[in-house]
Amino acid sequence: MSAGKALMERAARRMKLHSQKQLVKQTSCAVKAAGTVTKKAAAVTVKVARSLMSAVIGLIGGAGFFVLLAVILLGGALSAFGSSPGSGSYTPVSAEVEAFDPIIRIYATQHGIPEYVDLIKAVMMQESGGSVELVGGDVMQCAEGMGLPVGTPVDPEKSIDFGTSIIADNLRLAGATGPGDIPHISLALQGYNFGNGYISWALARGGYSKENAREFSIQQAAAHGWSGYGDMDYVEHVLRYYPLAANPLDGASAIAEGRFAFPFPGHTWDTYPGHNGIDISFANCYGEPVYACAPGTVRYIQDGWTPAHGVDNMWSFGNCVVVDHTDGWQSVYAHLSRLAVVPGTPVRQGQLVGYIGSTGNSTGPHLHLALYYHGSAGENGMNYAEMAWPQYRD
Repeated sequence: MSAGKALMERAARRMKLHSQKQLVKQTSCAVKAAGTVTKKAAAVTVKVARSLMSAVIGLIGGAGFFVLLAVILLGGALSAFGSSPGSGSYTPVSAEVEAFDPIIRIYATQHGIPEYVDLIKAVMMQESGGSVELVGGDVMQCAEGMGLPVGTPVDPEKSIDFGTSIIADNLRLAGATGPGDIPHISLALQGYNFGNGYISWALARGGYSKENAREFSIQQAAAHGWSGYGDMDYVEHVLRYYPLAANPLDGASAIAEGRFAFPFPGHTWDTYPGHNGIDISFANCYGEPVYACAPGTVRYIQDGWTPAHGVDNMWSFGNCVVVDHTDGWQSVYAHLSRLAVVPGTPVRQGQLVGYIGSTGNSTGPHLHLALYYHGSAGENGMNYAEMAWPQYRD
C-alpha cells in the first residue's frame, strides 16, 4: 500500500470515528446534553481537520490535499478497513485488534459473554482498528459514556472493559441467543451506536432493520436539531469483520442435502480407521466456542466429567452435547470443557453449544464431531462426518 493511500485511509478513519459517538441518554455510551454534544462535535471536527491538513499537506502538497479532502467529504461513509458495506464478504480484523485478544477474553468472561469474543473484536475493528495511537487508547470509543470529554485519552483495558459491558447489556436487551443469532446481534450492534434506547424502539417495530435504523436516525437528528445522528449503516460496517455473519459457519455438507455446515471455517479435521467422527484441533483451541452445525433440538448432554468417571461407554466423550435434527440425523460434540445448552434447548445453525476442551478419552484439546443417521455413525468404512466435509481434511 502506498504512503498516500495509507494516510488517506487513516484520515477517513478519523473522520468516521468521531461521527459514530453514542448519542442517546439511555445508554452508558451516550452524551448528556444536546448543547454539550454540539460543542464537543465542533471541537472534534476542528481537531481532526487540523491534524488531517497538517499531515496530508506535508505528504502530497496543498493541491493534493484539497482533492483528498473532497474525496473524504463526498464519500461520507468511507471505511478505512475492508470491503464496502453490504458486500457480504468477510474481512479479518487487524493484527492490532488481535493483539488485544487476551484482554478481550478476560472481560468477555467477566461480563458473561465469553462466546462473543469475535463480535467484540469486530466492534473494536470498526471503532478504532485497534490503533491505540489513533484514538488515544479508547479502542472501543466509549470515553463519553465514562463521563469524559470527547478525545480524552483512555487506558485501552478500561475502554475494552467498558465497551464490552455495553455490548453484553445490549445483547441481553436484544434477546440474542448465541453468536450465530445475527438478527438479534444486529439489533444489539445498532444499539451500541445509537444508544440502547433504539433497542426497545426497534423491538416494538419487529426488531432491527436497515430501514428502521434510518428512520430512527432521521427522527433523532430532527428532534435534536442536528444534521445527522449516528451511523445508520453501523451493523453492516461491523458485521463484515464478524466471521459468523459474513459466512455463518461454512461448507455445506456433501451428505444430508447439505444441511450440515462445518463449524470451524479456516481449520481442518483428521480421523482414522474405525473412528466414528472427525477431530478438529488447532493452536490455542482450548476454550474456543463450538457452534451447532445445523438446526435442531438438544436431546442429551453429559456434563461434569472428571478423571474419576473414567472413559468407558459414553464417558469416553467426556462433556458432550447431542443434537437431534430431522429425518433421523444427530450431531455429537464431544470432549467439551464447558456446555452452553441443556436438554430440550432448540438450537439454530451457528448457535453456541459449548467450548472446546479435553475431557473424556482425549489426549489434548480438540472437538470430536460425529454425525449419526438412525443410530449409525457411517457406512462403507467411512464415518458420516468425514463424508460430509472432505474438502477440509487435513
